[in-house]
Amino acid sequence: MRPILIILLSVVVVQTFANLIDRTEATSTPAQTNSASSCNPGDFDGDYDVDFADFLAFAGVFGTTYPKPTPSSDRDVLVSLYHATEGSKWRISTNWLTEDDPSTWHGVFVTNGRVSGINLEANNLSGTIPPELGKLSHLSYLNLASNRLSGSIPPELGELSNLLELALAYNQLSGPIPPELGNLYNLRLIHFAGNQLNGTIPVALANLRFLEYLYLHLNRLSGSIPPELGDLPNLEILFLSENRLTGPIPPELGRIASLRHLWIGENPLSGPIPIELTYLPDLARLFVGQSQVSGPVPPELGDVSTLTHLNFHTCSLTGPLPQSMTRLRNLDLLLFHRTGLCAPTNETFQTWLRGVPNVRGPNCGSSESNEAWETP
Repeated sequence: MRPILIILLSVVVVQTFANLIDRTEATSTPAQTNSASSCNPGDFDGDYDVDFADFLAFAGVFGTTYPKPTPSSDRDVLVSLYHATEGSKWRISTNWLTEDDPSTWHGVFVTNGRVSGINLEANNLSGTIPPELGKLSHLSYLNLASNRLSGSIPPELGELSNLLELALAYNQLSGPIPPELGNLYNLRLIHFAGNQLNGTIPVALANLRFLEYLYLHLNRLSGSIPPELGDLPNLEILFLSENRLTGPIPPELGRIASLRHLWIGENPLSGPIPIELTYLPDLARLFVGQSQVSGPVPPELGDVSTLTHLNFHTCSLTGPLPQSMTRLRNLDLLLFHRTGLCAPTNETFQTWLRGVPNVRGPNCGSSESNEAWETP
C-alpha cells in the first residue's frame, strides 16, 4: 500500500504543477478554456472529466479570489465594541461573536479582509464608545447615531486616517469634541447633533479640507465660532444652532464659496450680520434668529439670488427690510417676527412679499400683534 500511496501523491503533485502551467497558457487561448468548461461545468483542468485533479485546479484558480479572513485584531475590536455597548441588548445582533467572518455580522462591512464600515444606527446601543475603535485602520464609515450611548468621544478616533464619515448624532454623549479629530484629513461628514457635548469648537476642525457637512447643533457648545472654519473650502452645510455660542458671526465664513446652508441661530450671538455672508454664491438657507444679532439687514443680501430660506425671527435686528430683497425670486420662507424689522409698505415690496409662500413679520407702521403676513 505504501508504494501505491506514494504514486498517488506524486500524481497529485504533478497534476497540480500541470494545472498551473495550463492556467498560464490559457491566458493566451481563452476560447479553448471556455469550450472545455462549457462541456462539463465541473471540468476545471480541461480533460473532459471531473475528478480530484479538478478540485486541485479549482482551488488553484479561485482560491486567491476567496474573501480574505478578517484578522483577529479587527475581530477583537468588534468584540470590544459589542461588550462596551451592551450588545446583548441590541435590537439586532445577527452573527455577532460567532465564528463566522465579521463580514456576516450585522452592520459590519469588510473590504479586502479588513473592517471598512460599521453601521449600527438606531440599534439600541448603550454604554460607551470604546477607544479600541481607533485601531480599525481601514475604517471609512462609522455610524452609531440614534442610540443611547453616553460618556465622551474617544480621542483615539482621531487615528482613523481613512475615515470618510463619522456619525454619532442623537445619543447622550458629553464632554468636549476631541481636537484629535482634526487629524482625519479625508473626513467628509461629522454628525454630532443632539448630544450633550460641551466646551468649544476645536480650531483643529479647520484642518479637514475635504469636509462637506458639519452638524454640531443641539448640544451645549460654548465660546465663539472659530474664524478658522472659513478655511474649509468644500464645506456645504454648517449647523451650529441651539448651542451656547457667543460673540460675533465671523466674517471669515464668507470665504466658504461652497456653503449652501448656514444655521447659527438659537445661540446668544451678537453683533451685525457680516456683509461677507452676501459673498456666498450658493447660499440657500440662512438662520440667525433667536439670537442677539443686531443692526440692519445688509442690502447686499438682495444679490444672493440662490436664497430660499431667511430666518431672522426673535433677534435684535432693526429697521425696514431692504428694498433690494425684491430681487430674491427663489425665496420660499421669510421670518422676521419678534424683531425690530418691518416690511416696507410700498407697492413694489408688498407685491413681492405676497409672492413669498411663507412669511411672518409686521409691516412698517403696524404692531407686532397686527402682522400683515402669517406663515400658513
